[in-house]
Parts: sequence; C-alpha cells; structure tokens
Amino acid sequence: MEIDKIAIGKLIISRLVAGTNQISGFSHFSKQLDQEMIDYFGVNEVMNYFNQCINNGITTVVARAD
Repeated sequence: MEIDKIAIGKLIISRLVAGTNQISGFSHFSKQLDQEMIDYFGVNEVMNYFNQCINNGITTVVARAD
C-alpha cells in the first residue's frame, strides 16, 4: 500500500503522520502504563520505531520538542 503524500513548499511529506505519545510516555490511561512506556522506549526502540515508519512510507512526525 502506498502512503499518500502532499507538497508543503518544496517538501514532499506523507499525509499519514506518526505520533510520539508512546515514546514520551503518554498513554492517557495510567501513570503505571506511562512509566512502562518510558522504560521500554530506549534509544534502540525509538530508532526502530522511526525506521519502521520510514520503511512504510511515513515521513511525517508530530513530536514534543522539550
């Protein structure tokens, strides 16, 4: 399946946007699940997540900047 893309200026980006709640530990469920997410997503898991996005044609992400 091909991911739809759009142009923003000279950039071509995927219309499907990856989020980062899981990486930042925001489960919106419980503090315990938040902590489990934070504990799981080390550097290797974060890189794996983004590599999976890229490999599946997702080139756009909305992430916290803090």
